[in-house]
Formats: sequence, structure tokens, C-alpha cells
Amino acid sequence: MGTVFTEDASFDVLVVGAGLIGASVALGLARRGYKVALFEHSAPQITRGESGHDPRTVAISPNSQRVLSELGIWQTLEVQPYSRMHVWEDQGTARLKFLASEVGRENLGWIIEVSKAAVQLWEALVAETNVKLVAGKIVSNVDADVQGVRLELGNDEKRYRAKFLLAADGAQSSVARFLNVGSVEEDTGHSAIVTIVKTERPHSETAFQRFLHDGPVALLPVAGDGHHLALIWSQSPHIADGRMQLSDAVFCKELEQAVERVLGKIVGVDKRYSFQLQQSLRTSFQPQPRVLFLGDAAHVVHPLAGQGVNLGFEDVAELLEIAGSKRDDLGQSGLWTGYARRRRRRARSVQLAMSGFQGVYGSDVPLFQWLRNVGVRALNNSPVVKKQMMKEALGLGAFTWI
Repeated sequence: MGTVFTEDASFDVLVVGAGLIGASVALGLARRGYKVALFEHSAPQITRGESGHDPRTVAISPNSQRVLSELGIWQTLEVQPYSRMHVWEDQGTARLKFLASEVGRENLGWIIEVSKAAVQLWEALVAETNVKLVAGKIVSNVDADVQGVRLELGNDEKRYRAKFLLAADGAQSSVARFLNVGSVEEDTGHSAIVTIVKTERPHSETAFQRFLHDGPVALLPVAGDGHHLALIWSQSPHIADGRMQLSDAVFCKELEQAVERVLGKIVGVDKRYSFQLQQSLRTSFQPQPRVLFLGDAAHVVHPLAGQGVNLGFEDVAELLEIAGSKRDDLGQSGLWTGYARRRRRRARSVQLAMSGFQGVYGSDVPLFQWLRNVGVRALNNSPVVKKQMMKEALGLGAFTWI
């Protein structure tokens, strides 16, 4: 069990939010000698549908895998590697095929189920002596000044104090609300339908994405019998609402048509979930010297390229590098100024890229359609450019023409 702190104990860091990003940064800081208090509404539990899988899945890049491996979590996870990715559209004949072998790797990435990973992180935190876990209570107030930060919980007379606070509590961050930190919102015009489907033919460690006029549809392989994939289908809200009302049989037929039966028939579908897709960017990642935002609390991007959680793990990796071995005061003046600026600029660049992809593939102008096909064919036939593009997408190196 973690350390039993007395009521008047002080902490080095308060972390609000125990999702994948908050739990990872809390564990990383504790391993570096910091006393950490981590706050979450409730302890995570594994979620399984009728298929036996959690429909909430994320694609993990090599850099994110490295973070989880260094924390000792990766080895405990059930992961599904994918070594190939096929990308095509409904308005043309050109296709892109990405192969891990083209960049000298066994895999392009891995698909993990969110709830399973969250539980593994929580169990590691329970065993960590430098962590106090506080679950089952809602944050009722946060305030900060040049001396430190203070956090209050509903129905708890105790105030938690520390020199530094990390907000990793999602797009609807309570920390942001209490500190009056706004965000820039961008409506993508899309809703997403997510679920787990079973296909007639095995996925063979291949991810698929097809760009339709109304939005992209992605099938991502999940661990198991080789026939189950996570579906993320972006589309206009009114179409998504209609598809949510379809019978399973009719929904499977529409999905088969949308992906051109790339894996044969859709022979099963789990419970479907739908939610609106928005991009958001916190107006400041460091609104006060002793408060820092990361993960979805700082930035939310369209799931078009699966970059959301990987951006969060980039936040974690750079933060832990700066924190290094234990410092007396993580909230010292100027320590995070450059970090906050770099991470915000990086998040905005990814958002702009996602908006650009969405605009280009959403256009039904014939000239745009022709240019897309010409460009895709040229890219697929240009090994050097394609290789560099893949390295950038995987976080393995900056894009270069040399």
C-alpha cells in the first residue's frame, strides 16, 4: 500500500485526474522521489462489452510505448500490435499502404484498451510508497498563489497543499473551472460512433482507414482471436444519430459498405456509443507558476490520426525529463515557461493538421478529388518521402527532405 500521510502532511505535487496521462505522470514523479497526491472521482475498473473488449481503445506510438515501458506498465498490458495500415477514400482509386518494414520496425504501433491500462496504472500507484491516492470525492475548490496550491474536496474538511499542481482531468477540467482558465473550442462538425466489431476474415495485424465524404471510418485490430477490431466512425451528428437507431444487422451492412468489405462480412457488433467530436486548446498551459495543464485538460484533437493520447504521453515524457531527480520546488519561477510554450505550439500544429486533413478529404470539388488521387499515388510511389512521413507520424524523427 502507499504511504499513510498525516492530515497536515505536505506534498510536492498534487495531480488531478487518474486517466492514462495523469496516472502516468504521478507514477513517474513518485519514482523520482516526489511525494504525490493523486485525485480521481473513483478507482478505475475494467470495462467489457459482450465481445469481451473495452470499446474505448487508443493507438499507442513507439514514443508512448517507451514511456509506459519505463514505468514498468507496458509489460503488464495486453496489447495488439499492427504492422500495416491501409488508407483509401470513396472518391478515388489511389490507396496508401504503410508497412512497418519500410521504417525498419516490426510494428507501426499498438492498440490497447483504455480501462485495462488504467487499472494496471492504478495498481502500480497503490504499491508506490510516495503516492497518496484519493478517490470517491469530487474536487470542490482549487486556489494557488506564489507560495503554493491548495485543493479542497466535497465533504472533506481537510485541505491538501503542495508546491505544484498538475491538471490532467480532461477537457472539462475542474481545475480550469476553479482557476478560471478558458480554452479555444473548435467544432469539428463530427460525431463519432465507437464499438467493437467482429469480421469474417482475420485482421492480420492491419489497421484500416477510409475517408468518406462525411468523415473517416477506422478499424483498429484488438487483441484476441484475430477477428475483432475497434471501430471509430466519424460522421455528421444527424447521420450518427440515425445510425445509432439501426438494428445491429442493418448497422453491420452499412459498415460493410463503408469499408468496402475489406475484411469480408461484419459478423458481430458490440454495444455502440456516440459522442460529439471537438478540438480544444487551453488558453494557457501554465496559467499560474505553480499550475500546469497536460493531456486532454490542455489539448483535445480530432481522433483522425490517433494522436490525442500520444500527445499526452509526449507531455509526460518531457515533463518527467525536466523534473529529473527530486528538486526542492517544482513550482519555482521560470521552470515550466518553455515547456508550456513548446507543448502548446505542438498541440496547435497537430490540431491544424487534423483540420487540414478533414477539409481536404471532406471536399467534393472535382479538382480537389483529382489532386488528392495524384498526390496519394505520388506519395505511395516515393519511398523516401513516405518513409520520412511515417517516421514523423510515429514520433521517430522530424520530417526532412534530406
